[in-house]
Amino acid sequence: MLNLMIVDDEELIREEIKSKVTRLAHPLIGGIMLAADGQEAKQLLHDFKPQIVISDIRMPGLDGLSLIRDSFQTSPDVKFIVLSGYGDYEYVREAFKYGIVDYLLKPVRLSELENQLNLAVQLCLDSSSKEDIKATTNLSISEANPINSQSHISSKSLIGIVKKYIEERPYGEVTLAEVSNLASMNYTYFSTWFKEETGFTFSAYIMRLKMEQAKKLLENPTIRVSEVAQKIGYDNIYHFSRAFKNYTGLSPKDYRKCTNII
Repeated sequence: MLNLMIVDDEELIREEIKSKVTRLAHPLIGGIMLAADGQEAKQLLHDFKPQIVISDIRMPGLDGLSLIRDSFQTSPDVKFIVLSGYGDYEYVREAFKYGIVDYLLKPVRLSELENQLNLAVQLCLDSSSKEDIKATTNLSISEANPINSQSHISSKSLIGIVKKYIEERPYGEVTLAEVSNLASMNYTYFSTWFKEETGFTFSAYIMRLKMEQAKKLLENPTIRVSEVAQKIGYDNIYHFSRAFKNYTGLSPKDYRKCTNII
């Protein structure tokens, strides 16, 4: 999990951005810490090492630009997203020299925050993967296969988060585009990675979850087949019956008979 720090001398802005990050509920963002100025943020960077920082560019005392310069020397892997006003262009341009992810204009829009946060998370994952490759394979990054280069521990942790996200939502309402976005991977990369980790394509994995849930529901004789279909995301009972038979070799009614549930 990645930790995030929000730095702004205005409490209302800090809390507003925290609230928006919380609403986005990114599965790889864990703790959120707040700092009222650059000096406090510098100490938190040293003590708690957040991987992502959303920081105002202009603040009293140690400003955001100075914080970024300092972090560039001491914690170069930290990903900064800069908060700026319309008159801060020169500061933002200087910040880009130190490798910031991007900047957000105040007031921050939720969609723009989501895009920048996803990008920052992906950059963190890319950096982590590169370190894993260097430590375990002695291969140059350019020679490594991006799928095979994921560390075993990181991949297992991430696939666990992805599975949990899928299983906590109503079957039929989770799309590949949605989950790949939440995992901060592009559509094609995620599809390949997901199959490597689970042994199933995304659609086959979802179908398996649906059908296994249907089997459990069918074991309850008080639930009609049409209700089972609806509970796992099928509006049409005939489509459900066909899918269930393709999966199990039996129609829902025959499955109940074979399991003596009638």
